[in-house]
Amino acid sequence: MPQISVIIPAYKTQQYIERCIYSVLGQTLGDIEIILVNDSSPDNTLSMMEQIASTWSGDKTIRIISHEQNRGLSAARNTGLASAQGEFIYFLDSDDYIAPNALETLLRLAQAEDSPVTIGGVLQVDQEDTPLDHQICHIKDTVLKGKEEILHALQILDIYISGWNKLVRRDWLLENNILFDEGYLHEDWPWCLRLALRADKIICSTHICYYYVCRPGSITDGKDLNKCFKIAQMIQKLVEILDENGERETMNSWAFARAQELRGHISLNFKGIAKNIVMAHCFSLLPASFATGILSSKKRACLKLWKILPSWVRHAALRHLAGK
Repeated sequence: MPQISVIIPAYKTQQYIERCIYSVLGQTLGDIEIILVNDSSPDNTLSMMEQIASTWSGDKTIRIISHEQNRGLSAARNTGLASAQGEFIYFLDSDDYIAPNALETLLRLAQAEDSPVTIGGVLQVDQEDTPLDHQICHIKDTVLKGKEEILHALQILDIYISGWNKLVRRDWLLENNILFDEGYLHEDWPWCLRLALRADKIICSTHICYYYVCRPGSITDGKDLNKCFKIAQMIQKLVEILDENGERETMNSWAFARAQELRGHISLNFKGIAKNIVMAHCFSLLPASFATGILSSKKRACLKLWKILPSWVRHAALRHLAGK
């Protein structure tokens, strides 16, 4: 059994995939299997994977799994997890890369503290590998213990919301059925929430393990009507998870903050009547208290009107905005 299975889902990242894979092949830790999941990428991503795998003869193993059709990041991660054999799982996005001693560092910490989850530091860089002035991922050197402490850390973003750069025990993940929800945007949110709800201990380290490459055209970049709706659906999923686990009161402000981010995203990307329609539709999917606490009186009036409109009128308005 390898110590770590590194799962790399890939879709249209031919410009980045080689550096990503070689950052794992160059790890100081040797006992690693690399699982490359080709999510039916239409470019040269798969052929580049195959070229690297066919010529590699080092101490790490490479396996390639291909989806027959594009199924999204969540499905690709789940496919990799189902095939993994390592004691630990580490997700790495195909346009990012890791420091040479990242996995050895995280494994040493995980084994020393017998922790199911270990998180390393992140550095955001541009496409030329220059560190960005504004870093959104902040972490402290600490060992979080107990649900209350862990949920508080998630709430104040001392645990950053991502599937990547977290070393997690595979058997623990499977025993707790912590998979990625498919068909959503920001699938990292519920995954991280479930991780925090189930873990009795999480180790955090400031050691820079992961280089997050900010690039145009990534899955979280750009203006898209459907993306706004999927974010709203994801926030509703967070509320459902909190209700199921009896933590709605404890973590409601965290889900509320995600809704505030959604409002900001809509305001930034849409103007005039389009903004009112998108805002009304998205917040119609969320708890009423979110609209009361976040939206202006004008926006709440638009939401009220939106809810009483015939469904065919709402659908027609949304199709018009989508250009269909």
